[in-house]
Amino acid sequence: MARPRSGDKQKAILDAALRICAERGIGGAPTSAISKAAGIAEGSLFTYFKTKDELLDEARAAGIHVTSHMTKADLGKALQKANERATRSART
Repeated sequence: MARPRSGDKQKAILDAALRICAERGIGGAPTSAISKAAGIAEGSLFTYFKTKDELLDEARAAGIHVTSHMTKADLGKALQKANERATRSART
């Protein structure tokens, strides 16, 4: 019998996906890193989301909601991280 799904775990996975994608970009966000950041086994991630694309689609939708409620300071930090990533990428 499959274990029941937890809303808390699903939220933790979405939060981790947003955080990892913000830090590393989508291409640098393997499910192994997302699972580790969420504190779950990688296989458990697929109990909640059928594919990585499904996870990222839901994370994007959740991210739009989160972004609309961010403070200016939070938004500034996120933009600074994105700028630093872009600068590092341009150097390589």
